[in-house]
Amino acid sequence: MCDLRRPAAGGMMDLAYVCEWEKWSKSTHCPSVPLACAWSCRNLIAFTMDLRSDDQDLTRMIHILDTEHPWDLHSIPSEHHEAITCLEWDQSGSRLLSADADGQIKCWSMADHLANSWESSVGSLVEGDPIVALSWLHNGVKLAFHDGSVHIVHRLSLQTMAVFYSSAAPRPVDEPAMKRPRTAGPAVHLKAMQLSWTSLALVGIDSHGKLSVLRLSPSMGHPLEVGLALRHLLFLLEYCMVTGYDWWDILLHVQPSMVQSLVEKLHEEYTRQTAALQQVLSTRILAMKASLCKLSPCTVTRVCDYHTKLFLIAISSTLKSLLRPHFLNTPDKSPGDRLTEICTKITDVDIDKVMINLKTEEFVL
Repeated sequence: MCDLRRPAAGGMMDLAYVCEWEKWSKSTHCPSVPLACAWSCRNLIAFTMDLRSDDQDLTRMIHILDTEHPWDLHSIPSEHHEAITCLEWDQSGSRLLSADADGQIKCWSMADHLANSWESSVGSLVEGDPIVALSWLHNGVKLAFHDGSVHIVHRLSLQTMAVFYSSAAPRPVDEPAMKRPRTAGPAVHLKAMQLSWTSLALVGIDSHGKLSVLRLSPSMGHPLEVGLALRHLLFLLEYCMVTGYDWWDILLHVQPSMVQSLVEKLHEEYTRQTAALQQVLSTRILAMKASLCKLSPCTVTRVCDYHTKLFLIAISSTLKSLLRPHFLNTPDKSPGDRLTEICTKITDVDIDKVMINLKTEEFVL
């Protein structure tokens, strides 16, 4: 069950949505079991749970969640013999390291580029020694927390920038701990947390197995005029376009009124690039425009146009990849270029009538 909420204006940190799974409601959590959580550049979240029931033990399973479709959870039987203590994604977001309290380390890989299909082909064992931390080279930052609340502090001055309370009403940051009312029953606090790769969202898993996704303001809570906010979001979208990172967490901060301007400015920046770079980014910018246009009722009708164009580009690329020059000393124009010219002149839908106009001696199919 997911509760999805739109961004609140002006806040530094607010709740985006919460995921709770009713089928595990009868499970009991084990506070002594550590939890692990990791957020990939593809906006996939890997996490563990400290839940056990009569018929299943979830403490040794790895759960994969797509932030765009949080209701569709995929669970991997990890075959770890002890509780999982660490999870870490690699730079590409397609491989995941897991380690347990008995020293066993496994490397999981995406099978056929599917988020619901994983396999572990390699691993290692530090026999008898519990793994408390692991990391790939060049990994991102970490965040500390306490007392059932989330605190964001400045990396240099350690000044508190924002506070989020997960289960109680907001309290002043400087309120003494002794004045805070005691809660009945076991305390609910986050046991594992991870920032997204653009640091615009934060995921946490509490001691009852509930997963929460928080939005983090790109302006660090300071009000921005509309033009500056648009430039900031545009820069982050361009960053994701050239790095290959997924941009879902950026969309959390896009208001419907911003969509038209962002699409236009993205297109302007794209046309300023060299022809070679435009060719590399052609499909990615179409996908980005489509995801932006979904956010506004004024532009949602254009989503199908962008998806259709992506489909046509895929067909065109496939046809061109099938054409190969017959000789190494090919002319200036490749068979693919000539096919493009012919298709602009001939609108017949019969592929045989189009192909017959090509010079068959210059390519093999």
